[in-house]
Amino acid sequence: MNKSRIFKLLFLLVFLISSALRLGLALVDRDSNDVIDIILRQNRLPVTNECEECFQPKLYYYFAAKAVEIVNINLNHEGSIALALQLMNFAAGEAVIVLVYLLIKELDAHFEHAGVIAFALVAFNPALMATSSWTENDTFAILFSSIAMYTFWKYLRTNGVGWLAVSGLFVSISLATKTNTWSTALAIILILLIKALFDRRLFSTLAAVIFTLAVPLLTLLNPLSQYWTNIRQYGSPITLNVSPEPFPSLFEKTYVRRPGIISIQDGFFTFKFLDLLQSPRLTLGATDYNPFRTSFWADIYGTANSLHFFNSPDSWHTRPDFETTRSIFVLALLPTVLLVLGCILGWVELLKSLISRSGDLLRQRYFGLFDVVAIGYLLSTIALALRYRDFSTMNAKYMYPGILAFIFLFIQGAGAFYKFLSSRTRLITILFEVAIFLLIVAYSMDIYHMIIHLYSINIL
Repeated sequence: MNKSRIFKLLFLLVFLISSALRLGLALVDRDSNDVIDIILRQNRLPVTNECEECFQPKLYYYFAAKAVEIVNINLNHEGSIALALQLMNFAAGEAVIVLVYLLIKELDAHFEHAGVIAFALVAFNPALMATSSWTENDTFAILFSSIAMYTFWKYLRTNGVGWLAVSGLFVSISLATKTNTWSTALAIILILLIKALFDRRLFSTLAAVIFTLAVPLLTLLNPLSQYWTNIRQYGSPITLNVSPEPFPSLFEKTYVRRPGIISIQDGFFTFKFLDLLQSPRLTLGATDYNPFRTSFWADIYGTANSLHFFNSPDSWHTRPDFETTRSIFVLALLPTVLLVLGCILGWVELLKSLISRSGDLLRQRYFGLFDVVAIGYLLSTIALALRYRDFSTMNAKYMYPGILAFIFLFIQGAGAFYKFLSSRTRLITILFEVAIFLLIVAYSMDIYHMIIHLYSINIL
């Protein structure tokens, strides 16, 4: 069997096993959705202050409610409605994984190992698994944003105007699904402007201008985004159901609601990894919380790598199984370092091409598309944490609409790592791949334990 066939089988095996876990999780959860319930029972779109998630744009919720009506589910059968919605999100999650595969395949990385590892880490990622099993809008926001990014990447490679049009459509759809996808929209607009500046062609300039005007206008006029409704009722297109808090001090610790960011230094210049290992699960109250909860990086790391870490919603509360979570947190340091390495290498290359004004280098870097998207989602999540300071705002899932960017940068970091190892002992490479395999096994155990827990309380 040749090497190419082996890698194809590995991709297929990863997809099938991860899909089984994703489906299992979707089948056993039963959390309802208040937004969809209001749409179904009152045949209208709720506004910000009517329920916990009513501040969200309504495109996903509206079409999810219509799907429930089409299959004629009894409105009093909340469990059946939840199951239908979770299966929709399962399908969207599968589509995201397929899109990740297409990106990896088309990148044609020199080190196939890096591609398989990247695919496996995404396919088994607990945070992505969780969003694929809930009745919320996260998975569709990730899907629509990823399609927008993927088709825009195709446009940058081919200059095909059809790809740009599809990208613009899905950017607008994603903005009407979840507001954090503005990071994708703004990144694409910035890349179009950079491209126009370096191309110095009328077509590139027109494309940038039309996209910049058309996408926000389409989003504003879309009644399912509720941006115009929000402007009229609340004075802002984007609303939230909590009030912003005073900006934190640099060093002095101040406390609000459920900390959260208590100071700039404590929140953004700490990781508190040892505290994370000691008791690797969030406590949700305003007091008596673990020290790592006020560290932005610890919360992002935890929510990205374990289903059990966030300890919410209520039905997801489980008895502590810290050994699996601890194992994940130790092993996940390896891909995290490679992702950071990829980000650093990417920005070095991008800045070098901008300083040298080399259009060819910029095109090879896709005008910095993935670099800008990644930093955009990071900065927007930091801004959210600073503005509201509640620990719930420090969640990795808010960055997942930029998942293709993080995959691209991880592959770059992993490729550089494999290149470094190629001239050294094979043993280090084997140990690294064994550690990644153990991480995937630990991810699977984390997910399987949650499936068993939800099955015991919702199905038995």
